[in-house]
Amino acid sequence: MILGILLAKKRYPPAKFVFIFMVCLGVALFMMKDKKASDKDASQGWGFGEILLVSS
Repeated sequence: MILGILLAKKRYPPAKFVFIFMVCLGVALFMMKDKKASDKDASQGWGFGEILLVSS
């Protein structure tokens, strides 16, 4: 998308920027999740990163 803007002079609707930002934020939050979470923590449901990924 960045190359499309810079090189091809494409224009994208503002909603597309919001969706891309939500996906990137969701992936970043998912990757920062603690790998040594106990079983009790894992059973509490979804984290914020997973919710952003699903909602986008």
